[in-house]
Amino acid sequence: MPVERIWVRCPNWVGDMVMAMPLLSALREGFPRALITLGGKPHLKQIPEGSPWFDEWIDLAGPFWQAVGALRRGRFDLALVLPRSFRTALEAKLGDIPERIGFSDQGRGFLLTKRLEPAREPDGSLTPVYNADAYLKLAAAAGCQAANRRIRLFETPEGIARAEAILKDLPRP
Repeated sequence: MPVERIWVRCPNWVGDMVMAMPLLSALREGFPRALITLGGKPHLKQIPEGSPWFDEWIDLAGPFWQAVGALRRGRFDLALVLPRSFRTALEAKLGDIPERIGFSDQGRGFLLTKRLEPAREPDGSLTPVYNADAYLKLAAAAGCQAANRRIRLFETPEGIARAEAILKDLPRP
């Protein structure tokens, strides 16, 4: 079955969202004709804006069941669940997405169809891993090879105008 509609559950933190940009690039390269939808907290939407690597954004500021309903209406074929929370994996499962890829920690492995084990130390504790590399492992599990792990951000006219407005009000040295 071809992958036509991809859901990416974005991280919840600004820095982690920035580090997800190489994953988005890999997904677009691997699935050039697929509709790629990102979902996350509204304040993160500005980070990937202007990028050619996704098609739409769904704000996830509302209740849990509202997110699940949006996923069901989206009829997604594939989900990449970047946050390592039980809730985000449950959203994808209840959203009727047939293929769900994510890390299996936090007791959520049974909610995923492709589970990646996080790197661990000999004592069982998690090994610190650069998040961009961890996210690229999820892309690889979806069949995408990252051509570039470099983080790229894009400008939009609206973003430039917002930045200029902020800078205008700052005191000059």
